[in-house]
Amino acid sequence: MDTITHALVGAALGSGKLKEKAGSLAVPAFIAGAVFPDSDIVLRFVSPEFYILEHRGATHSLLLWPLWTLLLSGIFYLFKKQSFNKYIPFILALGILSHLYMDLVTSWGIMLFYPLSRYRTAWDQMFIIDLYYSGAFILLLIFIWKRFLGKKSLWSQVALGFFIFYHLFTTINHFAAKRIIKEEVSKAGATGDLQVFPGIANPFSWVGVASKGDDYIVSPVNIFTNSREPLETLTSEKGQPWARKAIEQPIAGKLATVARLPAFTKEKNSDNTESIYFYDMQYTIRKFPWSKDNMRIPLKLQQVYENGKMISEKML
Repeated sequence: MDTITHALVGAALGSGKLKEKAGSLAVPAFIAGAVFPDSDIVLRFVSPEFYILEHRGATHSLLLWPLWTLLLSGIFYLFKKQSFNKYIPFILALGILSHLYMDLVTSWGIMLFYPLSRYRTAWDQMFIIDLYYSGAFILLLIFIWKRFLGKKSLWSQVALGFFIFYHLFTTINHFAAKRIIKEEVSKAGATGDLQVFPGIANPFSWVGVASKGDDYIVSPVNIFTNSREPLETLTSEKGQPWARKAIEQPIAGKLATVARLPAFTKEKNSDNTESIYFYDMQYTIRKFPWSKDNMRIPLKLQQVYENGKMISEKML
C-alpha cells in the first residue's frame, strides 16, 4: 500500500479511545509506526536493483517488529519525554503492525519472517493504490477533524470497522475471482499454478494467470458484472536459449528470485547491438481503466549484447 494511505489509516485509528488514554502523542505515534516500514526507501541510494531486492524486507519483518517498536519508543521518549507514557510503545507497535498487514495483502508482499527467510508472502487481495479505500479514510478523517456529530472517538471506531470490513470484502472477492478464473483457464489446458491479481482502481476487477509451458494464460474477470474477457495467451520466452543465457547474468539472476511472472523480450538496436529485456509480467497484464496503457513496470532490466557478449546490464 502507498505510504500516504498508511498515514491516513494511522491518523484515523489513533484518534479514538487510544488518544483518550495516551494523550496528544497518540496520533503522531500511530502515524509514525504506520509509515516507519517504508523508511527502507533509503535503499534506493545503494542501487535500483538493491532496493527492489530488499524493499519490504527487514523493516517489514514480523520477527523484527519488536525491535522497531523499541527503536521508535526510544526516539519518542528522547524527544517527547514529558508527554511519553506506557501506551505509546503499544500504539507504535499497532502502527507498524497495520503497515505490515496492509502490505501483506498486496501483490508485492513482504518478507514476513526476515532474516530467517527471504520468501515474500503476498495475499494478492488489494492493489497497491486503492482509491476507494484511501478516499474513505480521507472522508473519515474530515469527520474526525470537524467533530461531526460531536465525537472524534465515534468516527475512529467507524474507521476501525471500515478497515475490518474492507479487508474482509477484498478477501471474499479474491476467492470468488479465483473460483471463476480457475474454470476459465482450465478450458485452455493451463496446468501451472494459478495466480490471481487484483485489478487497478476497481475492487471487483481481477486478473488470473496460469502457466502453460513457456506461455501464460491470462483471464481478466469482473465479479460484480460477472463479465469474462476472452482468454489471452502471452509468451514469456523464458525457454529460449538467449533468455536462459540472460538469466545467468548477475543482476537478472537476483531479480528472477522476486519476479512472480518472469518474461523476456529481445530487439535489435540501431547501433547493431541487441537488447534483451527481463521483466515481471504481472505489471503488464493489468491496465488502467481510464486509458489503454499498462501500469508502470517497477521491475524491468535491460541487457545489451554486442557480438554475443553482454556489455551492459541495468534497471530501467
